[in-house]
Amino acid sequence: MFDLSGESVIVRISIVIGLGALAAASVFLLVAFALRGRLVRQTERRAAIEAVWLPVMLQSMRQEFPTTPTLRRRERGAVLALWNRMTAAIEGEAVERLCVFADRAGLITAARALSKEGSGEELVVAATFLGRNRDAAGVPVLLDLAQKEPIVVRAEAARALVRIEPEAGVRSVVPMIARWEDCHSAVAVAILRDAPSEVVSEVVAGHALAAQDPGAQARLVDVLAIIKGRAGHAAARTLLDRQPPPEVASRCLAVLREHRAPEDAILVRPYLKHEMPFVRVQAVAALARLQGSGDVWRIAGCLGDRDWWVRNRAARAVVTSPAIARSLVELLASVHPDRYARGALVQVLGEIGAS
Repeated sequence: MFDLSGESVIVRISIVIGLGALAAASVFLLVAFALRGRLVRQTERRAAIEAVWLPVMLQSMRQEFPTTPTLRRRERGAVLALWNRMTAAIEGEAVERLCVFADRAGLITAARALSKEGSGEELVVAATFLGRNRDAAGVPVLLDLAQKEPIVVRAEAARALVRIEPEAGVRSVVPMIARWEDCHSAVAVAILRDAPSEVVSEVVAGHALAAQDPGAQARLVDVLAIIKGRAGHAAARTLLDRQPPPEVASRCLAVLREHRAPEDAILVRPYLKHEMPFVRVQAVAALARLQGSGDVWRIAGCLGDRDWWVRNRAARAVVTSPAIARSLVELLASVHPDRYARGALVQVLGEIGAS
């Protein structure tokens, strides 16, 4: 019958595990070799395409008009990507000549088609190409791309819209940015950077003031904090007057901090007592930049805050303030009645002294 002794069972289990591991390793190696082979073929195919198209593009930059190669359907992405790389590396008349070449070679038509039929990286390549060519006829296609996933496709399509028609593009794109929960403020600014900054500031500020969703409002105010336009500053002041939700208030305070207008201090001071610590942190940071009459002592009042971040920011503002002598700060660090305030001051004094 069957040998069910302990050693026999262990040996059989070990053999099964070993065979399973060997099979898994074999499958892994086969997949790795297949992927490597595919990558090598793609690299070779791309190199062959570039060997044909690169000399032609270089000739067109010298205002020579060579016979253009036939653009095959499967080559569209690689040729458009090559054109994008070349225009990113040059500027001035050379770019204009490449745009003329793109039209003569049928690349613009190919990019419109690819933006409808492609996927993933091809969509990004097509959107970049249409934007750099300022192809007005491609706007409907780009508007459709700006609704697709992932964010990199939407962002590049939106940026192309702004490149083609800066003012109209900004008015189309800003409502999209307000809806995109996965759009970081830095990405939003990159999308809008080809438009005049004051136009961007006015449009973003208008939508921020009109937005009903706190999340959308916060995203737009984040953009205003980076672009630093006059309209954005005015919008942040208006929003703070309305006592907005905490996530909006903190971002409005960041806008005021960047503008450094002394008259903003009166709007900032009440937020030192806000219930949310991240709002109080921004209020301390903003007031430290503005520092109207007596504001350093208002900031000093936050040294005993229950939140560590608020205490630390207040301590940094007090220690670095030109309105208080270093000896007085050191005295405050030793006699302050709140032990957390003393701790914050001692820590910041030590850090600044060490640096």
